[in-house]
Amino acid sequence: RVEELTLGPDLRAWGAGRLELRTLAARNLQLNWQASDKGLTLAGLPAAQWQTLLKLERGAQFTSISLEQAEFCQREENNNQCWVLGKGQASDIIWRWDRVGWQLASRSTLVLDKTHLQNEKANLAVFLIEKSVMRDFVFSNDWSRIAQWQMNGVHLVDRTRDEQKNIENAYQTQASSLLINDLGYKTGLSTQLHLGQLDVTSLRQTLHQNRDQVMLATAQLRQFLPFTERFFNPNTPLTLAIDKTRIYDAAVAWRDDSVTPAVSESLVGLNGELGSLNSLKPNEPTSLTLVTKLSKQSEFQLRGQIRPFARAFSIDVQGNFRNIMLPNYASYFASLYQESPKEGQLDGTVSISAAENQFKLDGMITLTDLRTLGEGNLSRQAQDITLGRAFEKLRGEKHHVDVEWHFTSDLNKEKDPIKTALAKSFKTTLVRMVQNDWRSAGVRNLSGLGTNPDGPLSFDPFRYS
Repeated sequence: RVEELTLGPDLRAWGAGRLELRTLAARNLQLNWQASDKGLTLAGLPAAQWQTLLKLERGAQFTSISLEQAEFCQREENNNQCWVLGKGQASDIIWRWDRVGWQLASRSTLVLDKTHLQNEKANLAVFLIEKSVMRDFVFSNDWSRIAQWQMNGVHLVDRTRDEQKNIENAYQTQASSLLINDLGYKTGLSTQLHLGQLDVTSLRQTLHQNRDQVMLATAQLRQFLPFTERFFNPNTPLTLAIDKTRIYDAAVAWRDDSVTPAVSESLVGLNGELGSLNSLKPNEPTSLTLVTKLSKQSEFQLRGQIRPFARAFSIDVQGNFRNIMLPNYASYFASLYQESPKEGQLDGTVSISAAENQFKLDGMITLTDLRTLGEGNLSRQAQDITLGRAFEKLRGEKHHVDVEWHFTSDLNKEKDPIKTALAKSFKTTLVRMVQNDWRSAGVRNLSGLGTNPDGPLSFDPFRYS
């Protein structure tokens, strides 16, 4: 269906067996196809028949294309989805079709405004892109390339189609801009995806334990874009390479309901850079830099290397943090120590490494003005001293205490969750320092520390406007 269509054909080219359009403009265009169609069908005719009818053996060329309020819909019995385009403009587009397959190429720029994928039955838009600018691209049946792709106002959330307002959903992703340079995608015996550079600005992310909500947008994209199945098919190898990833001014929020009362936290002002990633070189380290704040007041920095594609994930990073306000995490102290900090601040530097099943942490930590309420419950170790009392005994005339902390764990043998083992080790270190047992202050034997299984995690959403 189309309300207004403007064509400017080159009749001489048509006589020579070519289709060339100086202008193609459409307003309020709607195209529907059935999900059961094996190939693209237009007006009841397969694309191959249209190719013969329009003399497209040697391809087609479009000097200028303009679409306004276009909808391309896939119809199913239970789920109708439409790719909706507010406005689109392109020039110098060439369509080729030969024995190898089809190819769409351009050396110009494709601009799309107000693009979203909507589920008509649920009246939801799964994603929304305010503006998309694609430069110098080639698409074909087996490989694709985009020189540069700039997206502004990216929303991967559940949104009402009519008012474009967020519904109450705990999983949301927003980015002010997304820039991809040198994007390549190739299919065959294996699927290859390469990104030269990925820049994300003003990312806003919430996390939630409900995996059904987390995967909703992905599932709908897979239904609408069949080629994405290649990314989720375990029988088809996927090669991923990203030369550089940079993140500017991001924020991540979550809520942990495994403790009472629940702890809500957010990373803000997050800036980071990730070096070269290549799944074909799993043992090659990737540099990592991260600078952020907890709750706008506690500074946190992390630098080091990771190997995400190695047979066993490995990490070797160094970090430093300042102004960690302990009362904000009183719920964790209550669950681990049966006492809660009412005052106190934590500063320090740490070195974290993990390879195979070995986890190691070394740190220099400074506790300042610590005061806790409640009694410790470590009677099985004949240790009933609280963190607050340990601090009082150690600080002397100072208002702070420095602790050198060393921790190692074999994850194959350790029965406690690692957060529990870390917590027990930290308190045991303080207690042995109080008892002048300096040799044992760096605790390595974690046997007999008991168990504290992890509880479920759930998170509150951001509230976007």
